[in-house]
Amino acid sequence: MADRHAWARYIGIPAEDFPDVPDVLPDPKQHLLNIIQRKGMKKLHKEMLPSGTAHIGPRYNEVLCDFVSDGWSPSRAAQNSPSLKRAIDALRRI
Repeated sequence: MADRHAWARYIGIPAEDFPDVPDVLPDPKQHLLNIIQRKGMKKLHKEMLPSGTAHIGPRYNEVLCDFVSDGWSPSRAAQNSPSLKRAIDALRRI
């Protein structure tokens, strides 16, 4: 969610629905699922929202992986996520 404009475009939900700094969220996954529940297209509901005893939808991980492959920018995301920036900086030092 830290690359919020790209993520918002990818799933068709306004960027304003995502926090500027997702690191402050106590449960980012639940926040995302709540947004999808309220504003997501029916296709997203079926793919990402849990049903029954599941914690995530049947294609939750696949949708995230597709976004990471097709639209995510680690450098853009690091601008909004201090924890991601620290992780990238640590990897660069290795």
